[in-house]
Amino acid sequence: MTNNAFIAILLGCGSYDISSFFEKLDRYEDTVFAEDYEFSYQKLIEKVKEDYGEEYDIDSFNKELDLMAIESALDQAESSDKFEELVWNGLNGCYNASNNFFGFDNEKELREFGEWDKFSKLLSLVAW
Repeated sequence: MTNNAFIAILLGCGSYDISSFFEKLDRYEDTVFAEDYEFSYQKLIEKVKEDYGEEYDIDSFNKELDLMAIESALDQAESSDKFEELVWNGLNGCYNASNNFFGFDNEKELREFGEWDKFSKLLSLVAW
């Protein structure tokens, strides 16, 4: 049994879902978490357990990972309070195993801020 298959059994999902999660984690480690010395796997696990208790699954890990990446990108982009407020108010996402993503309902408004460029590059955001 591979490690991904073992983890998939624990989280009640498929091994492809686990592979997708680790691909996202790798991308974030190369971008937004590369300069974030506060990020750790342990911190991710703690946040998931704190927010979901014993009822966590792969979607919980994907969502928390995205939220941690957004928080880190906001800090690194030295975002204004108004920009941060708009980010959190416009955030939406879909989390269904390996099919997960997030975006912003107010992206057009966010693009008007100077910090958008750094923020979006750290998260590798693409325009839809």
